[in-house]
Amino acid sequence: MKAVALVRAVVVGVVGAAVGLLVACGGAGGAAGPKVKSVDHEVAVQAARDVIDEAYRSLRMGSHDGLISLLAPEIYVVGPGVELYAEKSAALLAVRDALDAAGDGKHKLQSKQLEVGAAPGGRAAWATDRIVFDGQPFTVSAVLIDVDELWVIAAVHLARPVADKTADKWLADGKLAAPAALPGGIDPAARDAVALVEEATVSRALWMVHLAEREDVMVAGRGPGKNLVGVDPVYKAWKKELKQAEPKKKKKKKKAKKAKKKKKGDDDDEAEAADAAPVMEPEPPEAGELVGEPRAAVTADGNLAWVFANVDVLGARATPLPQRALYVLVREDGAWRLTLLHEAVAGEKL
Repeated sequence: MKAVALVRAVVVGVVGAAVGLLVACGGAGGAAGPKVKSVDHEVAVQAARDVIDEAYRSLRMGSHDGLISLLAPEIYVVGPGVELYAEKSAALLAVRDALDAAGDGKHKLQSKQLEVGAAPGGRAAWATDRIVFDGQPFTVSAVLIDVDELWVIAAVHLARPVADKTADKWLADGKLAAPAALPGGIDPAARDAVALVEEATVSRALWMVHLAEREDVMVAGRGPGKNLVGVDPVYKAWKKELKQAEPKKKKKKKKAKKAKKKKKGDDDDEAEAADAAPVMEPEPPEAGELVGEPRAAVTADGNLAWVFANVDVLGARATPLPQRALYVLVREDGAWRLTLLHEAVAGEKL
């Protein structure tokens, strides 16, 4: 973690003013939730993994009924594309229709990269995976909660991986419509977490400051590459993004030009510069802005918050790329820290 601490110190220096605003606007997580009996971390991780394995088993058997006991009464499902389901019955119906469309009988589901993490107190967990269902690749992430010693799935983000070049082409061709608004609103206890998401989404550099220092930090990108797991790999990847976005330094000339411009010529140059349009600084890598109101909730013990948001991603683009994102945050030392980020292209084409 020494490397993490060093990078964090550097980033704090670079974005100090912005980070100060973040802290003032909601970086701290507010009051903790009611005291709930803790569960051992490894026990929680295994319990959440068992639920995911059982869900996969039901999908392989083509049985949406097998999911009924695995889903929370108020489950929230987003994707792929523009789909979203804010009710359990609607989510189960969508699964049934998808299984029916894929054909009768058993289905082939391959889990390529299942990773599971547990929140402080062990009463909630998150997971990411790269799966292939009947030959179609998907990226999936989920939030799971322990309700009276029964683990259920509370939120799911399912997406089709799309390479950035493909997404930009679809955007230029007008094939990526803005995603629909996210119903459900923001739980009052989640407002501090939402404030942090709103502020930090403007730059990866800000998220680096507010990243949880855990080995079960996960980042699932829009593309087909592997998910990042662990705080150090995430720091390394985001630091590389920032480095690549820095303006290239021009090499110094060995000798200064001997000829000097006449005073009249200098005056003309100054006049032209005054009339010229201002030069806009390029946006930082993955610069984003939330669109509309997010959907957000906090677990009963107050140790985990999840936020779904529609985001316009600009960066070096002339036109924002519409995407949906799931942010999972845990409470560390009284402040919210990002522990899962799952970004996905949103649009009818998917």
